[in-house]
Amino acid sequence: MKINPVAIRQATPKDAQALAMLKKSIWPEEESEPRKITAALSHPDHKTFVAETDEQLIGFVDGFCTLSARGNLRWEVDLLGVAPAWRGHGLGGHLTRACLQAGQKHGAVLGRALIQVNNVASQITFRQLGFISQTMVYRLYITRTPIAEHFPSPHAHLVSVVTFNYCGVWLEESYSPTAFLAARTALSNPVNELVGVLIPEDQPESIQFAEKQGFSFVDLYQWWQIELKTS
Repeated sequence: MKINPVAIRQATPKDAQALAMLKKSIWPEEESEPRKITAALSHPDHKTFVAETDEQLIGFVDGFCTLSARGNLRWEVDLLGVAPAWRGHGLGGHLTRACLQAGQKHGAVLGRALIQVNNVASQITFRQLGFISQTMVYRLYITRTPIAEHFPSPHAHLVSVVTFNYCGVWLEESYSPTAFLAARTALSNPVNELVGVLIPEDQPESIQFAEKQGFSFVDLYQWWQIELKTS
């Protein structure tokens, strides 16, 4: 069977509907809203790349920039997907390379991806690209329940994110009770749909804090990282 050439290009808001359909075909159990995808595609810190053949989208990757508590720019490879019929052709690697190059141009010093511990296919792809897995396993917790009272926490590093799935805030670095409360305060802004936090498995006290503050466990993850040479 002849396989037509595949082009990798940057996506635009005009691709939102096609991306929503492609995303739904890859993860049918998830919501796939063109409105949210358009918001991500329009964000200045985002770069989305698509694989296309015969004017049909067959794969995509979305990446965006975040700032660490220490002031370092990071490039998050947030979502990588390839249509089931096109897996095994190396498209995930080509898309991710394009995404990392965008991160380099953006000035990020670190590229990283959050991968479920049982997602072997993604682990293989990112290892081949030079990513290194952290040994620490993290428990992902989220909440969608706001809190009206304001709880300032000087040590809570809150990172605003816009993704294909949601707009929200991530809590990093601090896992104190006041930090969890400060993060929930962010949900008083109607733009934010959820708050997420990754807690190391070896911190049971922090896990208890999260659960007491209404955060729900999602799954186990590891960070995969690669150093970027800025241009």
